[in-house]
Amino acid sequence: MKKSKKLSKGTLIGLVFVGVMSSLFALQYSGFFNPIEYSLLDQKFRTFDRDVPKERVSLAMIDQKSLDDFVENHGIYWPWPREVYGTVHNYLMAKGVRLVVYDVLFDQPDFDRRGMSGWMSDLFLEQMFGTYQNSVLSIQTLESDSAYESGKLDRFTYPINIEDQHQLYSVSNVPIPRFLKTAHKLGSVQIPTQNESIIRSVPLFFNLTEEKAIPSLGVAAYLGYTNPQNLTLEEKGNALHVDSLEIPLQDDGNYLINWYKQGGVNDGSFRTYPIYGLFKAGLQFRQTGTTNADSLIELQDKIVFIGASAAGLSDIKSTPMSPIEPFPGVEIHAAVANNLLENDFITSVPNLVKNILILIICALLLAAIFWTPSRVNISVSAVVMGSIVVIGLLLFSVYRVWFPTAEIFLSSLLVIIVGYTTKYVSEDAQKRAIRSAFDLYLQKELVEQIIESPELLKLGGEKKELTVLFSDLAGFTSISEDMPPEELVTFLNEYLSEMTDIVFRNKGTLDKYIGDAIMAFWGAPVPTEEHAYLACKCVLEMEDKLQELQAKWSGDDLPAPHVRYGLNSGPMVVGNMGSKDRFSYTVLGDNVNLGARLEPANKDFGTRILISESTQLQVKDRMLTREVALMKAKGKTKPIRIFELVCENDDTEHAKWAPFVELFHKGLNQYYNREWEEAEVNFQKALEMKDGDMLCRIYLKNIEVFKKNPPGENWEGSYQQTNK
Repeated sequence: MKKSKKLSKGTLIGLVFVGVMSSLFALQYSGFFNPIEYSLLDQKFRTFDRDVPKERVSLAMIDQKSLDDFVENHGIYWPWPREVYGTVHNYLMAKGVRLVVYDVLFDQPDFDRRGMSGWMSDLFLEQMFGTYQNSVLSIQTLESDSAYESGKLDRFTYPINIEDQHQLYSVSNVPIPRFLKTAHKLGSVQIPTQNESIIRSVPLFFNLTEEKAIPSLGVAAYLGYTNPQNLTLEEKGNALHVDSLEIPLQDDGNYLINWYKQGGVNDGSFRTYPIYGLFKAGLQFRQTGTTNADSLIELQDKIVFIGASAAGLSDIKSTPMSPIEPFPGVEIHAAVANNLLENDFITSVPNLVKNILILIICALLLAAIFWTPSRVNISVSAVVMGSIVVIGLLLFSVYRVWFPTAEIFLSSLLVIIVGYTTKYVSEDAQKRAIRSAFDLYLQKELVEQIIESPELLKLGGEKKELTVLFSDLAGFTSISEDMPPEELVTFLNEYLSEMTDIVFRNKGTLDKYIGDAIMAFWGAPVPTEEHAYLACKCVLEMEDKLQELQAKWSGDDLPAPHVRYGLNSGPMVVGNMGSKDRFSYTVLGDNVNLGARLEPANKDFGTRILISESTQLQVKDRMLTREVALMKAKGKTKPIRIFELVCENDDTEHAKWAPFVELFHKGLNQYYNREWEEAEVNFQKALEMKDGDMLCRIYLKNIEVFKKNPPGENWEGSYQQTNK
């Protein structure tokens, strides 16, 4: 019968696993997770933005301020004459710039203006291109059904070896011939938009034929800066090999941009110079031959991208870094170039690895849900879900790895929902019957443990290291005799309710009420290594609550008794004890009996809370305790050290009582060493610090006797308990 149940559970798990996996892969195939995954990736970029690793790229920006300045100070309206770019280009060369990249289309000859020839303007810029041989110009590429025919762009194309067929492109907005002749490199400024019109990835090359491709503007800048020899673009798997550089690609063949800072019009990722300032410095350079006009401009050996950020020039995009604020298109090309220069890429987890992870995680979650106790599988589920998020954030922030957090998280969440729903629906009648029978009067953790392990309902127990507590209201017998039954019940219920709440709050298990007495223990059914500390902490909180109750009772003209407590730690037998029809979860053993003996021993020493040495050893680093005596418990011949629990070490009362305890211990050690005079002095001093301390008086009285009649040689200083 037991075997068939296991087989049934295994079959159920298998069916759930297959069903959930089929649904997940269907959702994956449909692209359901993509918008969520991309939105989360966008947020990661914004949360973990960073500075550009090396400042090898700068921007010369055609911003609104530059447009206004040219109108106000030079009478020049947009589009600017080519001489403006030539002046800026010439100045940049004087500042040591290695490469100038134009995100500006020069596909039409310049036109004549008042006092300025368009032909001469083009000639000046052409001379700059020809002289320095370091310009990268822009073209447009458009999707096409036919291959490009060889011609004037051949020297700007690269042989490409690709595994799969790629979209073919035609070219438009080609620079005028005089610029094309002197240009160093050519790159496409085409930036296709993706989901929600947010640009996250870009093509790195555009196939003009099956064997030839023209690079994007960012790649062209990289090639112009590094000048690799005998270059072939080779696509293998999800990577593009450009000379010795391996660039990771997405499944669609596009490159996922590794963004830097928020960027945008007002706060770009790269060092940005308004072009009007460069133009002014360029004019001065042409006039004086010096570049000292702006010593703050540091451009030695850099790539400078020239492009527009002014809104009216229609080159503003939306990116993960600026989903609302405009982001200049030129900065996108600059980010790509910088990624390539610094080998600074986003690494995506391959689909195969992702799917294997999903299979493993989902199988683990289902196994935990169906084959482990609730507290375990809930913890496992929480840890797994939390780990997915933390790992995703760590991999991205530290290693720039794009871990598919959303897809794996949502897949795991679906498994958890389906798994728990299936488990709840398929839960057998035995578990529901147990919950119904025990929920009202057993501790919640115990009920859950019994539900997960019904064998606990069998008679018998197991040996565990536990701490037991016995407490008793002093003088309750006389109180019960004098108080009317109705008031007595109310009085007792109030006291027991408050004390029981404290027991549960400190993770204790209520064993039973014996009239006004409370018996509780720690360490079972929920194991904890802090059982001794939790028990002591519980008793101190019970004492604090008792003081509140005493004040209330006194105000109501009711008795306000104090409470005695006894605690002991050690091996005890714990489990369900009784008959097959009626039993209780309880503890048995000598250590339980010792705890019961310590409670009434308080009467002999004038203390409230007595703990055994075994308990004291476990809490001595966190609790202040006073050694009381060597006591032979009722029915025992071997003495044990017993202690009074005073307070926690971090309690405000510690500073008050620590000197008293230290002085008392000094006197006690002298007492055991038969140093009567010295012990008497220290006990007397301790008594002055705590007026009326019964324990000090007991030892002072003993000393008075021993000074006259010293004890025999076998005297060990122990006390024999006579009551219980």
